[in-house]
Amino acid sequence: MANPGLTNEQLQLAADAIARNHGNKAAAARELGIHPNTFRNHAEQADRKGILPDIPKAKPRIRVPARSSYTPEPEFHGEAIRVMVYGCSHDSPSIPDKSRFTNMGRLAAHLEPDYIVNLGDALDLDSLSGHAMPGSVDDFERPMFKREMDSFELANSAFNQDAPSGDEIPRYHLMGNHEYRADRFENMNPTAQGVFTGEITQILARYGWTIRKYKEWLYLNGVGFTHVPINMAGKEYTGQNPSNMIANHSTHSVVWSHTHKGEFLNRPKIGIGNSIQVFNSGCSMPQGYIKKYAGVSQTGWTYRCNELTLRDGQIESARSWSILELQEKFGDSKAA
Repeated sequence: MANPGLTNEQLQLAADAIARNHGNKAAAARELGIHPNTFRNHAEQADRKGILPDIPKAKPRIRVPARSSYTPEPEFHGEAIRVMVYGCSHDSPSIPDKSRFTNMGRLAAHLEPDYIVNLGDALDLDSLSGHAMPGSVDDFERPMFKREMDSFELANSAFNQDAPSGDEIPRYHLMGNHEYRADRFENMNPTAQGVFTGEITQILARYGWTIRKYKEWLYLNGVGFTHVPINMAGKEYTGQNPSNMIANHSTHSVVWSHTHKGEFLNRPKIGIGNSIQVFNSGCSMPQGYIKKYAGVSQTGWTYRCNELTLRDGQIESARSWSILELQEKFGDSKAA
């Protein structure tokens, strides 16, 4: 109940306090040292007597956050390296022309990269294939292992003819599933242990290649190189869009070749400016050459040799030359 004993002076004090505090009765009560409930009664009496001032409602205060000037940038950029990379040459005695290897060696001499990486499947090794049924025409037509090794020797010699040596520029050979045919054959024939794999590794060693086994990774400047990534089931990434799957699953940038289909994907990851790239080198068979197993099916194969610039775990840029371009640029008629 309102206090009937309040004088006009007391009511005026309450009204003045409300005016000074812009209508804030709680603040006015604190100013006068009066309990808020008691002061509310004072204000009601002042209002009834017309003493309470007509104070316009304060405009709402809208706080607009200051525009951020923060732009995330790395504190520093690491040094870049250049890598010449190619894969899936599929050398075979049935392809006697080794000029593509000579031309890739000349490209290496022209580029002078920091590293040279062969992504594997450098030869068919059909002599040890498990796909041909015994007694079939394919089985009858498979080449002798000795002929395949002679052809592989010629291919490496052709590359080495004008390329910088392995002492000048480090060379890495990542074994592919076709080289792995020798391992599989020896596993099925224990008395042949080291016979076939030894021949292959000896040729590569003579020409200065450092070898990585099939399914192993080589890391250069934070970027992973392998013939083909392996999934959780222990199988190669294949199918219609394997590069997409690799990009989704991988935590680092990947360079591979297995499908012969040249691609360059950039995939964002959680984090400021975070992303990885997936680069498929394509194949380095003769331009337009189609393996017998592919028949007339869709291939989309890309025939090329590549140079990548790597920095801070990223594939910063990529350049490619088709096998035909290399022939036009570095073929014997041009080299002369």
